[in-house]
Amino acid sequence: MHRLIILSLFLPFICRSADASDTIDGYMNRFIIEHRVPGASVAISRDGKLLYAKGYGWADKKARAIVKPNSLFRIASISKPITAVAIMQLVESGKLNLTDCLVDHLESMEHYRRHEGYDPRIEDITIHDLLRHSGGWDRSKDFDPMGREGHLRVAKMGIYPPVETRDVIAFMFRRPLQFDPGTRSAYSNFGYLLLGRVIEDVTGKKYEPYVKRYVLAPLGITTMQVGFMERERRAENEVTYYDHKHRTAPAPYGRLQGREVPYPYARPMQFMDAHGGWIASAPDLVRFADNLHKLLKPETIQTMFARQPGLLGHSEEFIGAHHAA
Repeated sequence: MHRLIILSLFLPFICRSADASDTIDGYMNRFIIEHRVPGASVAISRDGKLLYAKGYGWADKKARAIVKPNSLFRIASISKPITAVAIMQLVESGKLNLTDCLVDHLESMEHYRRHEGYDPRIEDITIHDLLRHSGGWDRSKDFDPMGREGHLRVAKMGIYPPVETRDVIAFMFRRPLQFDPGTRSAYSNFGYLLLGRVIEDVTGKKYEPYVKRYVLAPLGITTMQVGFMERERRAENEVTYYDHKHRTAPAPYGRLQGREVPYPYARPMQFMDAHGGWIASAPDLVRFADNLHKLLKPETIQTMFARQPGLLGHSEEFIGAHHAA
């Protein structure tokens, strides 16, 4: 597996040392060897200015292609802050409130409500609950519908692959919540998939082009995009992915459906969009992190970073430890 490293730090030794690149090169070369990764990318900024960007190792071992500063990587759950910013922009514009109920901004709710097994507590889930992983889903007590295994479970409803994001919602809304919304936190990829659909239903635009226009384009970010599962559909400058355990799995859909493929190419990227589907370069992610003030008001950013009250603000209660989605 490749690694993407984003540093947006105050690093005086980099700015003042003549051998700064040697220092970083030494660290990164050791990192690649110690963690047995084929390649990595690093970007470093200070005071909002990109100071350093460089690739290390192989973007594609077979083709002997090296990682470059503009190489694109799957960024997994770093996708979530991108979705969160889009939501908070809608809050600032008055199209949403954090206290709004999910069901008031999600289309087809009457259809979902008619399903056997619909949990009436879904009616209480707010936009804020979804942002802070307190919607009521706990994958440690049920399962995570996002990913290859979840994709296959949803497909058993009789849906011809590939499963779409709305199919996942229909599946999950037939299952009970694991706790009352807003009472505690449990890491939830599904909650952010829902936020992606809220963006679509409130704006009338598809999630990816909307985010590109209103979140990324204002910062001059042009190459970030939602990735694809299949290796042959890699974007220009996207790296090749490897599993360090050399695992394989049957592709859940596509030209190779049912055939064994390297494990990274059996993950349904397209329906992971809002929670884990984006690909990006390290410099573009640094640009995103350094320029939130160009997208949101100071008080909105403060709200995003504020510790939550009560049990929601205690790490002991944030169950379902995060891992790359």
